Amino acid sequence: MKKSYLTGLMLAVLYSANCLPALAADSGAVVETASFGAFVPETGSALPLHSLAFERQPAAQTITTGLKSYLTPSGQRIDDVVFRDGLGREAYFRGWNVSGTAKLVESGYKPFDSTSDARTGIASMADMTAPNLIRLLVMWEGVNPAPDTIDYAYLDRIAEQMHAAISRRIYILVDFHQDLFSRYLFNQGSWYTGEGAPAWVLPKSDYPQEYCGIICTGWSQLSLTDEAIRLASRNFWNNQPFTAPNGKLYQLQDVYLWQLQKSLQYLKSKLSPQEFTYVLGVDAWNEPIDGGMQGLTPKQWDNQKLWPFYLKARTAADQAGWNQKWVYSEPLVFWNTNVGIVAPTGGQLLDTKPGPGFVFNPHFYDAGRQALDFSPVENATYFQSFDDIRKESRYRGNAMLLSEFGASVGGTGRQDTVRTIQAMYQAAEASDAIGGKTRYVDFYSAPISGTQWQWDHYYDHHHEYMNFNASKLITSADGWNGENYSVARDFSTGYTLDARVVERAYPRRTQGDLMNFYYNDMAQDASSQPLNWASIRPQQGGPEWFGNTQFVLVTWRGRRSDAPTEIALPRTWKPENLAVLTDKTLHNGDLTKNAPLNQLPDEVALASDSISSTASRLLVWDDPDTGEDANSIHFALVVNQDNATAPSVGTSQLETLRQDLIKALCRDRRGVVYLTGTMTGVGYPSN
Repeated sequence: MKKSYLTGLMLAVLYSANCLPALAADSGAVVETASFGAFVPETGSALPLHSLAFERQPAAQTITTGLKSYLTPSGQRIDDVVFRDGLGREAYFRGWNVSGTAKLVESGYKPFDSTSDARTGIASMADMTAPNLIRLLVMWEGVNPAPDTIDYAYLDRIAEQMHAAISRRIYILVDFHQDLFSRYLFNQGSWYTGEGAPAWVLPKSDYPQEYCGIICTGWSQLSLTDEAIRLASRNFWNNQPFTAPNGKLYQLQDVYLWQLQKSLQYLKSKLSPQEFTYVLGVDAWNEPIDGGMQGLTPKQWDNQKLWPFYLKARTAADQAGWNQKWVYSEPLVFWNTNVGIVAPTGGQLLDTKPGPGFVFNPHFYDAGRQALDFSPVENATYFQSFDDIRKESRYRGNAMLLSEFGASVGGTGRQDTVRTIQAMYQAAEASDAIGGKTRYVDFYSAPISGTQWQWDHYYDHHHEYMNFNASKLITSADGWNGENYSVARDFSTGYTLDARVVERAYPRRTQGDLMNFYYNDMAQDASSQPLNWASIRPQQGGPEWFGNTQFVLVTWRGRRSDAPTEIALPRTWKPENLAVLTDKTLHNGDLTKNAPLNQLPDEVALASDSISSTASRLLVWDDPDTGEDANSIHFALVVNQDNATAPSVGTSQLETLRQDLIKALCRDRRGVVYLTGTMTGVGYPSN
């Protein structure tokens, strides 16, 4: 017989002392004071303690930033700038780059060929994966096709595609994208192509013929050796003068910033104030390459070339009315590369911190395994690289968003697609930088928001003539330079890889400061082996739980809002299979979707999703309890007890586990996710 909600509540009262504020010596002491202010409805009338009315508050959609601080066991204070909503909750973002189709002439440089396709594709993406963010690609050559000219019809189509996403409550990062600077630097016989700058800003007499080498392996080599691309990059950073076809003299970077300001201003005018709330900001330049530092060190180049551009982009955004939006600033693309033939330039190079108008916006791909690293992807493969992102974000004092990551579809062995993507998500969620190589994920891991590359509605159905060459029709994969990264296929109706690594559980909002979360997706790699890389193990040396089961664990500290923690669940998770363990309650298969709310204190509810028409979200309310304060720890462990994949755990066993979780997370403040199997790196104890 399943345990009732009331029984769980009585047990929670008996053990609630374990989640009361820790002693003064506690290593997780909060530095910033949390808010316990009352939640006020729009009407000013009395509001039930638990309802969905919080979603109708304009503040629920507003995104700001705030500081959360953590004191490590060694006494080191860690400060992280994080996203928050206007209700005080920490906001976390997961989603997709939409899409590489904008790189193609066939689409008119738009993510979708038509507004109708945008509505269809985004609706499918929303229903299938429940994302709350997309990075929407926009092209300079689409905006500014001729001198002193803005193509407002193009921007109208972009605005319509923004409407399609916002109508599903999906936030947008507008990305002014370029790769290899421009397609107009390439000739019809080139092996590769570029995209970004329009033809009129690149007088042919100013540039040598594009040439990568006798053997050309792709994007990185072109960036490092092709003088046409490198010269265009140098000219951009140097704001080089050039003569346009109309005979007038322009400066390259000034032209770009002019069209950036005009575009942002116009796009804002096409959105209502409420819609504009869903725009997080602008990614002002995709994947900067230096093109040759001209005698400067990486530190000098960052301070004298890259950051002056971002400051100008900040001014352009302000002039366009985007002064409350962030400029997402990407570092030099090779800053933390893991491929040996390119030395990373490293972080912490800026002499002056960026200030609050920016978000740190890196990318990460496994360049090493695309080149000379033949080791397989295992547990913790990317921990160091993603901890570098956390460190740089803290150094800059900016929130962070990993706006590109992913892997080529169909990879096997060292380039196994599912292993690579799973390990990247793992490193975005988890770390062992504080606790060391104990196989336990840190209690405090500072999860990294991100958008995976990519969602291509037209995957394998393209019609692109490469470099305008009628004999080079590209129809397969992503349609650009042989790339094959799209997780979507068949016009957004299916996937190119295991659905379990695509449809992911994640916290969209936490009622307090997000300490950690971990999703065990149980996807299968190219050899059909399930990636059972983690388990729940609250007792050191004790039993492991759910090592072969899908679960998500979310841990947060304090209470900054009356609005609940929201956890997006995959559409395949059925209510009757869900076990939910929190610091206050236990449910085992007894949650009913869209049941009446405001039944009991510290309520847990399963609701329809606000983004996906097929997925669910778990709402967890932490109500003000005697003795709790801004340092109290709360958690929600959600387990998909689908008997087809793993035997169910009974209610009495779940209650035993819940008490162990209270002791480990709330009292001892230590991680409970235990990494199993083969680890990357040395120093880990045997499994």
